[in-house]
Amino acid sequence: MPEASDYYLSVTAGPSYTPSTHQQIPINTNQPVHIQSPKIDAQLKVRIRDYRGLPKDSPSSTSYFAHPDRSGALYSVEIKFKLLDPSSGNAAQDAPETDTTADPSTDNQPAPSSSLSSTSPADQQQQPPQPAPSTLSPNPTKPPSNDSAEKPCGIPAPNLLFGNDFDEPIRTNLPPGFNTALRIVRWAIDPGLDGDVYADKPYLYGPLLSSVNVLRVGDKSDRDVEGGDVSVKSKEEDQGTGGLASTHDDNGEKDDEEKNKQEKEEEEERVTPLTESTPLTLPSPSRIKHYLNTSNQQSFTWEYNKQYHVDFFNGYLDFNEFALKLPGFTLPIMRYWDGQPLRYVLKHRTGASSGRGKEGEVDEELLVVTFALIRKDEVDGKDVNEVKDGPGEDGNGGGGGGDEDDID
Repeated sequence: MPEASDYYLSVTAGPSYTPSTHQQIPINTNQPVHIQSPKIDAQLKVRIRDYRGLPKDSPSSTSYFAHPDRSGALYSVEIKFKLLDPSSGNAAQDAPETDTTADPSTDNQPAPSSSLSSTSPADQQQQPPQPAPSTLSPNPTKPPSNDSAEKPCGIPAPNLLFGNDFDEPIRTNLPPGFNTALRIVRWAIDPGLDGDVYADKPYLYGPLLSSVNVLRVGDKSDRDVEGGDVSVKSKEEDQGTGGLASTHDDNGEKDDEEKNKQEKEEEEERVTPLTESTPLTLPSPSRIKHYLNTSNQQSFTWEYNKQYHVDFFNGYLDFNEFALKLPGFTLPIMRYWDGQPLRYVLKHRTGASSGRGKEGEVDEELLVVTFALIRKDEVDGKDVNEVKDGPGEDGNGGGGGGDEDDID
């Protein structure tokens, strides 16, 4: 049986399963890793208590775990992200050049017909008005639709999933009592989990909305404006960075006092304080319980281009002993490990056929975080960027270092 002491843990992440899209994730640092694709713009932090993995100079822990709400947590995956509208880029690319200088008051109006513009005034009086081209205005007399206001454009809550999956079957390596352990996981960690661990490509996913411990919702200017789960906040958020080091700062052009004053004024102009409770302002357990109900999930949409901030953590997966520690049940992972990495995946279920999930469903990955075990004798004496996270997987260099700011 492989021994945990013979391996280093290595964490990489990217916008897809493809290893070449991944970069090495610094652990327990104040520097998030920026991950971007045509589908998502995200910043990622990973924290692990008593960490002993790669990069070797990673801090062993962080003040994040000193917060009372996280005193029992063993790891955290924190993501600040925007889902990108898949139609917006195509629309901008395909727009005709003449539209870029058009008067806004004439939006959606047909351009003058070339044949009409070449006729004389007398001919124009005898000639009936030309109908609007159907490709530009199918029904010019119909008032603009308000559907976008009633139904935000984005991904419905039941279709944005978070969980684990594998490329190869694990059914022959499942230990005795695994079904009992899975029931405990669903009871203690995520009651919304659904999946098939006996499939050729095993998976366990749940709706992101009811899976994460902390959820904060911002507006389209990156400002966190709604959400009752504020335990993720640190000094960074009081400095206007929303809990993750900002990629939209002023590059030091203003001192902290002036910057904070300006941001406070902007927030007062832009943000209307909540005057009544919503499911998002409920304490975490109540919010999760509320959104475990399928009909309640249908009322929420993960909107395109809006800022979201989530944190997932628990005390059940020990990355140092490589063991699953559940109430009354401990599972030594190394005894049954088949060499596959553990993946946390954020994905969009779109509805076509797929190898993962139920028949008639397809899962489009948006963000993949991989926890892989690397033999120490393959690493020692090498630069971390030369280390491979399993066959064919590259470890591209990641972000900087530094301790976590203290929690308020």
